[in-house]
Amino acid sequence: MRYPKFPAVRIHSWGGLGSQLLAIGVLLDLRHRHTRRDFHLIIHSSGVTRRISEVNLLAELVQITSIDDFAPPSSDKTKEQPKYKKLIHSSLKSALNITKCVISKDSSTFRVFPWTTSIRCHYGFVAISKESISMISKYIPQTSEILESHSDRPLGVHYRAGDLLVEKSSSIISIDVILDLVTKIVHNNSLKQVGLQFLSDSPLNEESVASLESFVYSWESKETWETIGILLDSHSFIGTNSKISLWVALFRWALEIPGDVFLPYSLYHQFIRITKASEHQSSDFKCNPY
Repeated sequence: MRYPKFPAVRIHSWGGLGSQLLAIGVLLDLRHRHTRRDFHLIIHSSGVTRRISEVNLLAELVQITSIDDFAPPSSDKTKEQPKYKKLIHSSLKSALNITKCVISKDSSTFRVFPWTTSIRCHYGFVAISKESISMISKYIPQTSEILESHSDRPLGVHYRAGDLLVEKSSSIISIDVILDLVTKIVHNNSLKQVGLQFLSDSPLNEESVASLESFVYSWESKETWETIGILLDSHSFIGTNSKISLWVALFRWALEIPGDVFLPYSLYHQFIRITKASEHQSSDFKCNPY
């Protein structure tokens, strides 16, 4: 029996690596449920800053198209759209969402209809399957060093500061908070000797050096995919306010990597939503908020 050929569904992503991984996870889940539909990932460069595709190494897993639609913010208010054009645009957008031709972040369902052609991917969407996240993880570069015992591995910390330093953001987490969590992990796991491995997007400052003086540690800056690979090999993991930290936790969950995981409350709630809260814990993997 021949089935009708429905149009491909485009999964749109705006943002960096974390958002692009979210879109791919959603795409893989939908592709599994709708085997007679094609799904394409569309990565937009538009946003506050220009974005690029950071998932090209997954090109054999999903079809990826990049669209360069970035436009620097304009201070010329004379170029603002007339009100009638805004009204037309808003009405058209509402009609597409109501009919499910387009599924946006405001939609309450992920059901794809035969006439659905576009999905605007956002962290407001719930649940990505463990199978899809595991499938993505196969493309993460492997670290070369293999330690015989899990207890011999360092504790991994993804310490994001970067643009938060420039913005003087309250989202920056103190090194002392991180070290309190390290103490808790050491105590809970009865570790006698432990090293800390910080992967960061910013250099180590004098205040942090003083806090870390009684610890054996390394502080490195690596390419993002390499950072993820290293943190998957760590004994336990502490994340900070970054979607990369969230995805390290998701990969560790999907791969059932033993050890404690700590995430800030805001990311922890996203982790719970994506992994379906009641299912995310296992005997070896534990994710905790702080």
